[in-house]
Amino acid sequence: MIYNNRAQNSASKSVADDYVMNQPPASHAISQSFLSVFALVDVRTDMLPTNKLVEDALSENKVVVFSKTYCPYCTKAKRLLDFLNVEYESFELDERLDGQAIQNYLKEKTRQRTVPNIFINGQHLGGSDKLHEAHASGKLQLLLAPISSSL
Repeated sequence: MIYNNRAQNSASKSVADDYVMNQPPASHAISQSFLSVFALVDVRTDMLPTNKLVEDALSENKVVVFSKTYCPYCTKAKRLLDFLNVEYESFELDERLDGQAIQNYLKEKTRQRTVPNIFINGQHLGGSDKLHEAHASGKLQLLLAPISSSL
């Protein structure tokens, strides 16, 4: 029985040796990681400062939704806006390199860190619940009226 064990050990050793021999050197992995960080930075050098990006979005769009793709409340809010045929600009924070910074800025600006974070005519409305409450009470239609009349 010992000889079988020895044969298994030598077989597994050769598999392990093959694995190690076929791996790139650690320095290669480190240099690739290091370069990919710089490539990422180079691609995004034109990013605006967070506060300017948010403020520009609010001034250039009648309705802005700061959202995350996996958030059910965000989906619910955007579905209501779609149902009402409201045009809006959506920022998917989980798909952006500056998403965390935007969310931090929104917390400073609105005292709300959660998403969705919805603005109408540059004014903070709140999240999905506030949007649906405003729709149910008729307030949303009043907020959107300046948008409709300007079209």
